[in-house]
Amino acid sequence: MAKKAAPESSRRQLLEQAAWELFLEKGFEATSIRMIAERAGCEVGLLYYYFKNKDEVFEAVLADRLEAAAERFAAVAECAVRDPYRALYCFFTELQYQAGQQPEKGALHWSMAEAIHSRLLQTARPRLAECLRILQGYGLIRGGEPDATADLLLHGMGAVLRLSEGTPGEYRRGQRQAAERLLGLPDGESYLVPFYAGFGDIPGWMALLEQVRGDFPGLEPSSVEKHLPACIDAREALVLRDAENIIVGAAAFSRRTCKMDFLSVVPPYRGRGLGKSLLVTALAQLPAGTTATVSLDGAPGPNREVMDKLCRSLGFAPRPEGAASGSAAETLALQLPQGRWPYLGKQNR
Repeated sequence: MAKKAAPESSRRQLLEQAAWELFLEKGFEATSIRMIAERAGCEVGLLYYYFKNKDEVFEAVLADRLEAAAERFAAVAECAVRDPYRALYCFFTELQYQAGQQPEKGALHWSMAEAIHSRLLQTARPRLAECLRILQGYGLIRGGEPDATADLLLHGMGAVLRLSEGTPGEYRRGQRQAAERLLGLPDGESYLVPFYAGFGDIPGWMALLEQVRGDFPGLEPSSVEKHLPACIDAREALVLRDAENIIVGAAAFSRRTCKMDFLSVVPPYRGRGLGKSLLVTALAQLPAGTTATVSLDGAPGPNREVMDKLCRSLGFAPRPEGAASGSAAETLALQLPQGRWPYLGKQNR
């Protein structure tokens, strides 16, 4: 009985896999069309049926290997619209992850190491530029033309990706500070990115609560400490850490009720827009189109006035059925946008 021919898609995949293995082992120049065909167990003519030349084979295998990276970079850029304060951190974290997914340097020809590195940055570039445009539109960064800025950032980050594990931390911090200045950020602001809290953050959270306790006279620390682990486990708690890794801001929210339960920044860090970064980041974790609420409790005072002003700057308004404005208890509500935040603009900086 005659052997059944492999499907056309399988034959092409065999050729691409053979080419990828040879490029990794020998590099582009030392790999020939005949070698690829022999490794795939087929005739040279079949390779020319699918590809015009070796260059086209090379482009096809690189594009295929970086397709998942391109999709993930696009997803990060898309999230930047609703979650802008973490956009750059998420983007460069993804870039580091993708660099780690590529073959180890010792396992491939040096020319392929260079090609993969270059193509990874090339794949990331348009999505980083997209992130920068979004952040510039919100007034969260300055910097120059997004495409040019993306090139400069990626070349700098590309150098960081090549660093050995033993590279001094001072050099890495210098790279980060250079990026901050390029974006027009104050030194150290890159540390103040909202992160999901971990169980190890509970002591720091309680220390923050002690500093701001006067702003929340009805809040019992023992009750907070009891309920905080469940909040952290549900990824409904955010923290801001300074350069010393000390928690200087925190927020808690509920996805089930779409309500902000807590938000505060320690006094030395107030007036820097950190409350807004926590609030927007928390709201970004809630489903678009739902209505989020914030309760203003307690007697009117400076802290309540600041929170009221912050919420209204993002479009929150008193619920029609809620208590009168300025009363002891008032609920503000906002229907969360599907896309861009309409009230988050250049007044931020």
